[in-house]
Formats: sequence, C-alpha cells, structure tokens
Amino acid sequence: MTHDLNYDDFFNIVDNLYDEIWVYDNDYKIVYVNKAVKRHYGLNPKDIIGKSFYEMLSFWNPSVLPTVYKSKKIYAIRQYSNIGVELFNIATPIFDETNEIKFVAMSVRDKLFDNILIQNEYEENPFDYSDIICSSDSMKKCLKIAEKLSEIDSVCLITGESGTGKTMLAKYIHDHSPRKDKPFVSINCSAIPADLLESELFGYRKGAFTGANINGKDGLLETAVGGTVLLDEIGEIPYAIQAKLLHVIQEKTFFPIGSSKPVKLDIKIIAATNRDLQKMCMTGLFREDLYYRLKVFEIYIPPLRERREDIEPLIFYFLNKYSKKYSLSHEISPKAIEMLKSGIWRGNIRELSNVIERMVVITENFEIEPSDLPSDIFAYQYDGDRDEIGENITFDEAIEKYEEKIISKAYKKYKTTRQIAKALSISQTRATNLLRKYIKKTD
Repeated sequence: MTHDLNYDDFFNIVDNLYDEIWVYDNDYKIVYVNKAVKRHYGLNPKDIIGKSFYEMLSFWNPSVLPTVYKSKKIYAIRQYSNIGVELFNIATPIFDETNEIKFVAMSVRDKLFDNILIQNEYEENPFDYSDIICSSDSMKKCLKIAEKLSEIDSVCLITGESGTGKTMLAKYIHDHSPRKDKPFVSINCSAIPADLLESELFGYRKGAFTGANINGKDGLLETAVGGTVLLDEIGEIPYAIQAKLLHVIQEKTFFPIGSSKPVKLDIKIIAATNRDLQKMCMTGLFREDLYYRLKVFEIYIPPLRERREDIEPLIFYFLNKYSKKYSLSHEISPKAIEMLKSGIWRGNIRELSNVIERMVVITENFEIEPSDLPSDIFAYQYDGDRDEIGENITFDEAIEKYEEKIISKAYKKYKTTRQIAKALSISQTRATNLLRKYIKKTD
C-alpha cells in the first residue's frame, strides 16, 4: 500500500530528522529550524525562528552564512556550538528565477566523517569556546566580572560551594588574559600534606633540610612564571604559611626554603574556596590581613539551585560531551529534563555532570526517560520547616540543631556580636560563645 506525501507529512518528517535543519531567507532571517537544535544548542525552535542570523552569532563558530551569500556556492565546514558540540555544516544556496539567492538551507550533523571533504579555508579556524555554559543573569554577571579581572594582574578570590565551577572560572580568567599563552597551574592546597605544603609551593635549595633533593627543587609557584596560579581550597593553608603567601601577593617575591636570596615572581594569583574565610578569621584560623587582601576582587558563584536557568543548557552540554566520549547517542525527554531541573543539586554542576554521564552509559533506549534517572538525586531535598524530632536524634541534639539555625541566621543578618545579642535578647558574651561553638562546628 502506498501513501501520498502531503505537506503536513513532509513537514513532520523534516521536523523530526536527526540532522539539524536551518533555512534562512535572503535577508539573514531564520525562517525555519527543526527540533534537532535542542540537542545542539539547548534551545527550542520557537526560541530561534524569526530571529536574525546576527542575533545568533554567539551560538556557533565559525560562521559560514555571509560567505555563502557572497560566493553563491555550497560550503561545508566544521563548527562548534555554544555548548561545545562539534558540528559538520553543509550550507546550500537556493536560487530564484533571476539566479539570486532566495533561501540558504543548512544541514548540520554532530558526527563527523573522515570521507567528507571540508573547505580548507575553515580547517584552521577552531572555535575558542569556554566550558562555562550559562543562561542565568547571575552567571553572566560573574563572567563579565571575570573578563574585567582578566585584564589586570591583581589577585582575586573566587568563592562558592563545592562543584559550582570555581576552577573553570579561574581558567576562564586566565584564557581571557594577556597571560593566556603561558602556564595555568592549579594547586589543590587541601591535597598536599600540611608539612609538605611550604616546600611544594615555594621550593627549596640544596641542603635545605634532611631528605631534601640534593639539587634542590623549584616550587609550584615558579612553574607558572608568566602565567596564572590557582590556589584552590586556600582555606586549608596552615596559618604559619599564610604570612609568606601574603608577602608573595604584595611583593611578588619569596624566599625558597634554605635560601637567603629572594626570587622574583611574575604570576597572576587566583584563590578559591568553599569555606567562609571571614568566619575563619574570627576563630583565628585565617589571617585577617591575607583575607582582606584577597577580598579586594571577589567573585561569588551561586549554587546551581539558585540559577536553575543554567540546568537545561548544562544537561545538553553534558549529554553531548558524554555521548561523544563513549561513542553513544541519546536524547532526553522533556519530562526527564523537568525532573532534573527540579533537583536540589547539593553537589552542583559536578553532581549534574556525574548523573548525565551515568545516564548516557547505562540507559539502553535512545531517549532518556524519568524512569532512567537515579532516585537518590531527589532523596535529600531539604525542607526548612521539617520537624527534627523522631529522626534518630536525642532531645539535646535537636535543641542544638535549632539553636544553630537561629544563631546562623542572626549572624548572616547582623554580623556583629553586639547586634546579634540585642536582636536575640541575650548577653554579648553568650552571643560570642554561640558563634564560636557553631562556627567551629560548621567550618
């Protein structure tokens, strides 16, 4: 039995093709895109159709449309989308009866084949895209601040919860700075034993101490000369070493262990932490002078749960990333996307990345459905008004939990012990003792 292909059938077929289809008119206006754009850019067709080519320039690189209009020839190029997907685009001009371009149709695929000939003039034009995928105003603000800080050599501090992308933002600053062609050295201060941290950071000279390398050793700071050093988890640096680090920041010189000759250091220093350094200063765990020196240029990255607009583009970014890594192909259903967007994401972007990677590997069907999602991502949602009693804790523990909540909220609002004491109708001494008790507990 045969079926005639009517307009609705044809439109439905094209709309559901795996390959991405674009159609532009002769004035750079987008008149049609199919559903595949969701996979490549994290956008729906309705968000694109009707816009100008120039409004979409930030979504891929390089751009071929102006070349097609000018040359009136078919072009095939490699591109990268705004969420890091490598694409192969064939752009075809369609002419009217006067041999003028009426439309340009593009067929875009996210799988490249070695036997396809690609125009040489685009071969060496890689897209310098960043792995920082965002749609929220709060993250766009962070990136704008980061771009400004990339132009100066002053130290800066990046704060935020674990997994929010502090290392990525530091790399973004480096990649947009005049130092981008020099080393970027990321040092996890919490991963180096405290008794070795000084020698690892600053190095040592021959005979500096028993067991030292007979030829001495350059420190990690020296390995980044001309470039950028990220001191991740700076809150873990022992108090005694903080003074030496402050000297490096202010004077751009330091003394290796066992040396009386200063070493000049040309580096940009970026610090990052998920801890509250101000609280640590109050309890004597962090130097105030170092804290205020770092805080001059601070960027706070909000947790993922406070910028939910970023979750969907990140889903598609990771979906494409891990599909490519494991040579698999998946799409994700709208219901699964909505469930992921409603998650708490205590582990932030790192947790989301891990979940998507798992789904890409273990899901058997082409489309990832809600039933494929791990149940534990919704198991620990926090209800601020939840009754603490009856959760396997003693009465005294429940009282302490409630006391901690009250003092934490008061500290965030009032900051000083005098104001906290007044607000809670307690003595200033008691307010100070409560702060010490719960600050140490939470840090």
